[in-house]
Formats: sequence, structure tokens, C-alpha cells
Amino acid sequence: MDELKTYTLDKSYVKNKISNIIDKAHRNPQKKNVREHHDRLNFACPVCGDSEKIASKKRGNLYFKNLMYKCFNCGYHASFVKLCETFDIEIDIEKRLEMYDYIDNNTFYRKDDDFVLTKLDKLLPLTDVVDFYNTHPEHKLTNVSPIQQGGAVYQYLLLNRNIKNDPNLYEGVYHFTEKWKEPVVIILNKHENLLLGMQLRNLKEEKNKRFYHIIEFSEIYNLLHPDNILDEFESIAYNKLSHFINVLNIDFNEIVTIFEGYFDSIFFPNSIGVVGVNTDISFLLKDENVKVRMFYDNDDDGYKNSIVMLKDGYQVFLWKLLFKTILKNKPNKYEAQKRLNKIKDLNKLAIETKKSPYDLLKLENYFSKDVFDMIYLDGKKEIINYL
Repeated sequence: MDELKTYTLDKSYVKNKISNIIDKAHRNPQKKNVREHHDRLNFACPVCGDSEKIASKKRGNLYFKNLMYKCFNCGYHASFVKLCETFDIEIDIEKRLEMYDYIDNNTFYRKDDDFVLTKLDKLLPLTDVVDFYNTHPEHKLTNVSPIQQGGAVYQYLLLNRNIKNDPNLYEGVYHFTEKWKEPVVIILNKHENLLLGMQLRNLKEEKNKRFYHIIEFSEIYNLLHPDNILDEFESIAYNKLSHFINVLNIDFNEIVTIFEGYFDSIFFPNSIGVVGVNTDISFLLKDENVKVRMFYDNDDDGYKNSIVMLKDGYQVFLWKLLFKTILKNKPNKYEAQKRLNKIKDLNKLAIETKKSPYDLLKLENYFSKDVFDMIYLDGKKEIINYL
């Protein structure tokens, strides 16, 4: 992986724009002063005018961390861009794009940072989302509910995935056209009853027939609140996290294991399922207080990405080392190898073992960041060569 780029905020530019807003909003000179703190700008709220009795009161705060504005007098809450638009203050397009990158790459989402579950205060009650889709059949997703025992989705998860009774899985029907619809598994990115996003996937295993679809937070929120759509700066953090299934339930004080998909992460503690191998995880990697390791699929792309991460000093899972251990005491190694060669990911391994493989196979023992273990990452070749 290339060296992580650092994105900085031009605080002087932001402060200058806030001063322009203040000049428009206030006549009293005492209200025109903008105080700069290490984490925010503090000034008299231009929306409500702040205190009428005490001109020195400054209850408006623009936070550098996420460029969101909050007044603790009137309660007004908006992004820096929205605040500027309200007072007809223009922002250079280059600066605007810089701010998007800054927020996207410099906002961390750790529980002990009190951001994930506190600052993300617009998370949606799951019951409201389910009710919306079930009462608005004009949308493509309908019939949303917990997994119905004995139904098509239940049977698919049980027989094809060795999964049952997972609280983050619902089912529904996706309407591709007026005449074509299919049952889908709905993977919920949530904390308790608060929803952050959803991933839909159909029940077909053939590559050319698989269907995946991410419904980001802003899409769901704006459907439920068409008259008060999500602020564009707020949507950056919400939508980014929509692609990290189970992120709201992670203990970031412990090592975090990242998988390419959610079904694999079900069988591993304190793990996140991302949407595909190319998902940007830089916000986790750049936080020195978060310990991250990678559990890629047992395929060529997985091996290539494992090599990159191992060279950068991160722990990666060594499939071939696991298989070597499994085969060691097998009397018919070639027959066992044939079965192991069909295992692409942890979910498939769980199906093969018919039990959760984490404890059964002691998977914690097969992570490494030792460059000498590169021998186990030279492509998905015959496992028997490593005996």
C-alpha cells in the first residue's frame, strides 16, 4: 500500500468565510469577533443573533473535526457549506473539494472517541425503515421483515451459508422490473435498533447471476425525510460507514479483523465486513490507536492484497499455513486437498467444518506480519506443495 496521504484543513480560509457571515449578520462590533480554539471556531450565532442582553455571548460553534456548525442557543445545526449558502457566501470549488477529502480522510469513528454512537445522532430506527419500505411499494425493495423460518431466504442461509439466527440479517423482495422480482438477503448495518445502512444480495451463487446492492444511509434518510434531507457534509461520514458492516458494534480497544464480506465476519469475533476488496479502509489504518488485521479471501486477489498489507507491516491471514496444518495428519492428503481447494472464504470453511471454525481450528494462530511468511502468499497454487 502506498504511504497514506494526509489531508489538512485550511483553517484561515474557513475563518475568513465565517467572518464574512458574521459581518453580514451582526451590526454590534462585539458580536463580530471570531474566537479560534484548537478544535473549533466560536462566535455569536448569525442565525438567531445570539443573546440580546449580553453582546459578548458566543454560542455558535463550527467544529474543525467535521466542519459542522451548532448553536447552543437556538439549536441550529448545519454544515459549513450550508451555513455559507444561507448567507450567500461563496466557496471556491477547489476548497470545497478539499473539505470533502479532509472530512472523508480525517474523521475517525471510534467508540472511545465518542463519535460513532453520539455524533451520528441521525441513525434511523429500524422499525421506521421497515415500515416505510413495506408501505411504499413504488420502491424496488418490499416485504422487509426478519428472516422467516422455513422460507427461501432461511433455507438459503442455512444450507448455503451455515447461518441462522443472525440479528443483522433480514429478508425482502427486490423488484428489478415490473415483472421481475427476487427474494433477497438484507444485511443490516446497525447498532441495536438504529440503522446505518443496508446491503442487498440475491440467493444465486453463479457469478453472472449474483446481485449486490448497497443502500447508503443518506438514501434511506432522505426517503424518510424528504422535506429535511441530510446535509451534504454530514452524509460523507454516514455514507462512508455504510460500507463497513458491523462497525457500530466493534470494540476498537481490541484488534479489529477486516473481511471482504459480512457473511465471513459472522464467524469471527470483533470483525467488520466491508463491501469488496477495494473498499477504502484508510481511515482505520491511519489511526495509530486502532489495531487492524486483514482476512482476505482464498483467491488470487486475496493473495495479492495480503502481500501488499504484509509488506506494510499489517497482519494477514495465511490460508496455506492453515491448510498445511489441517493436512498434516490426514491419511489421504490428496483427497483432503481437493476439498480444501474449493474453500474460497471463511464462510465456505464454516460450511465444510459444519461448526464455527474460529475455536475449532484456532484461527488466531494463522495471522502473520513476518515477511518470511511470504512463501504462503505466492498465489493460489496446489496446497500439497507446502507439506
